[in-house]
Amino acid sequence: MDYEKITSSVKPLIESEFQNWKEDFNITDFRKEFKAVYLYLPRCEKEPKIWEIAFETEHDLNHTITVTMNDLKATEILIDG
Repeated sequence: MDYEKITSSVKPLIESEFQNWKEDFNITDFRKEFKAVYLYLPRCEKEPKIWEIAFETEHDLNHTITVTMNDLKATEILIDG
């Protein structure tokens, strides 16, 4: 998988969600600000491949950000904590 493509797709969803609390929130360096902590990959027998990746961030240490992916496109976000 191409981590750069994944983070490029995830970044706008995370920024949009965080802007609900912090109006001027922007991610400047995804790799420094976010750490992948969970990955759910199904058997990948069907197309499109629906999978999940979760991140922790220095911006909010009390929450985990889970993103549902459709192949390499982020489709849903859940912030849990």
